[in-house]
Amino acid sequence: MATTPATLRDLAIQVRALYADARSDAQAELAAAQKRLTDARQEQSEDAAGLAATNAGIAEKQKRLAEVSNVPADAAVLLEEIAAAQVEARAKMAELLDDGDAVAQAEAEVAAAQGFLGSVTASLGRAEGQIRPDGKGGYTGPAEDEETLRQGWRDAAPALDAAVADAAAGQLDDADTLYKRAKAKVEAEVPGGLLDAARTGYGVQARRVAAAEGSLDRIEDLLAAREEADGGPAGHAAALALELDRAEDELRGWSEDASSRYALAIAQLAAFAPADPNADPLPPLFTPGEQASLASLAAAGDPAVLLRNPREEARADLIEAVTDAEDADTEAAADDPFGYDPAGSPPDGSPPGSPPDTVADAQQAFDQADGAYRAGAAPGDFAAWSAAVPEAVWRKLVGFLEAEATLQSLRDGDSATLVGQQQTAEGELAAALWESERHALTVAWLEEQVNLREALRARALSIRQQRLLTALRGDA
Repeated sequence: MATTPATLRDLAIQVRALYADARSDAQAELAAAQKRLTDARQEQSEDAAGLAATNAGIAEKQKRLAEVSNVPADAAVLLEEIAAAQVEARAKMAELLDDGDAVAQAEAEVAAAQGFLGSVTASLGRAEGQIRPDGKGGYTGPAEDEETLRQGWRDAAPALDAAVADAAAGQLDDADTLYKRAKAKVEAEVPGGLLDAARTGYGVQARRVAAAEGSLDRIEDLLAAREEADGGPAGHAAALALELDRAEDELRGWSEDASSRYALAIAQLAAFAPADPNADPLPPLFTPGEQASLASLAAAGDPAVLLRNPREEARADLIEAVTDAEDADTEAAADDPFGYDPAGSPPDGSPPGSPPDTVADAQQAFDQADGAYRAGAAPGDFAAWSAAVPEAVWRKLVGFLEAEATLQSLRDGDSATLVGQQQTAEGELAAALWESERHALTVAWLEEQVNLREALRARALSIRQQRLLTALRGDA
């Protein structure tokens, strides 16, 4: 018996072998069934000829009986011979019923074997569409190509730890790096309050995206759990496929994108400082006039930022609370989506701080922060201060904050974890799909066995009256 596959490539090879063996067995069984059918029909033909001969003999004796009806002794002899021949004919008729059963069974076996052969041949075709020998001792096909791609990710990932991750850590931690020089320029030239507001706004949007991604993960998990609970082996495999997709997304993102993400971050930082620390610094972000305008607006802008930032943090809290509540509503409706009443009372014993309460609390907190911000001149003061920054500078600041976040993310790169997660997820999925294929093959075989029994039952019912008469007369 084949071992449990550890990769999807191994799975494809074993599935192909599974159905190739099943097809060979099905071909052999079909040939055997066809021979049994030929033999059964031959036996039936011979027994039918024997019955016909016996019946012809009976008819001949009955004709002679009519001719000697006036000779009692001769008639008595013929009557005894006719009676004996009729007993023999009935026995032959019983044999023909048995022959008919043998023919019907063989025909059903041929049909079942043909059906099973067709099923496994189709499955073998599907399997060979995934992988097949290349004639050189290896394999070719989509499963082989995908394994090459996955192995490429696994091979590339560790080297990036020592290259990209270390480079990102160096940018963030070393004393004199492009990032450090760019950060110093931003902090020196952008008013502190505006930079704080920008960082807060960037953080709100990061939390918004994270909430959406987390929501997707939760509902995907809900779907996977439902498929696993209700879908049998195929549902279990579908749930594991989701885990593999996630693990591969992370590994692929690191192996394929880490270097380009680092290069983009460096390019974004280059808008603030030259790569060579000995080169002349880049021009200031603001003209003297813009600097003077920003300085004159700071007295009113700084207090506005102190009111605006809490409002933006409260906005992010509200976004997360609403997302969590919508997910909780979806989870509650999952058992009966079309009979679920979202307006109904929560079940008894629901804990305090359940999602609806959390949304109400978050909405209240945001309304309070928003009211405090809008109560005075803060909105106008902040808008005037923000508007004094040219759009080109805002775009550069977006690039700086993106580069900073990218470096922080890349610094934490861990190929061992990513590779391990991918291999574990792939192995679990391959094992589940292997069991699913074996299950499907067993089901296909049993379905054909059911078809065989249905044909045999139909035969038994069709000759029931003949069998009853033969049984009652004791012909067999």
